[in-house]
Amino acid sequence: MILDTLENAERYESLHPHFKKAFQFLRETDLENLAPGKQEIAGDELYFDHQIYETRSPDEKYPEAHKKYIDIQYIVKGREEMGFTTHTDIPVKTPYSPEKDIMFLERTVESSLIAESGTFIIFFPEEPHNPCCHYRGEGPGKVDKIVLKIKA
Repeated sequence: MILDTLENAERYESLHPHFKKAFQFLRETDLENLAPGKQEIAGDELYFDHQIYETRSPDEKYPEAHKKYIDIQYIVKGREEMGFTTHTDIPVKTPYSPEKDIMFLERTVESSLIAESGTFIIFFPEEPHNPCCHYRGEGPGKVDKIVLKIKA
C-alpha cells in the first residue's frame, strides 16, 4: 500500500510498466469533467472506473482484495477513510470471483488512512482494503474518485 500525492507520482512509475501511463492519464485528463463509468486506456491491461458516490460507515462495508489487478485510487474531490491491513489470512466472507477480480473479507481491518483531493493510494493484489468510507465521527460525504486497474 502506498499513499501519496500526484505531484510525487513519478517516484512510483518504475514499479510497473503501466504505472507511467496511469499517472500520465491522471495528470493530463480533465478529471472533473470526465463521465462516470469504466473506460479502457490500454485494453484489459489498464483501465479505469470513474466513481461518484456518498461515503458510508466503515461498519457497513466489508474489506475487499483482488488477485489480478493493482488499484490506484485517486481522489478527484472529497475525502474518505480507507481501512487496510497487511495480513492476508483474514477469513473470507464472499469467495473470490475471477470474473470481477474481487473477494470480500470479514471485518478485521487494522488501520485506516484519510485520502483527500489530490491524493492516491496504491493497493497491490491480495492487500485487503476497505474504501469508500466516511471518517469515523463524520457523516457521509460526496467523493469523486478515479480507480485505475492495472493488470499485475
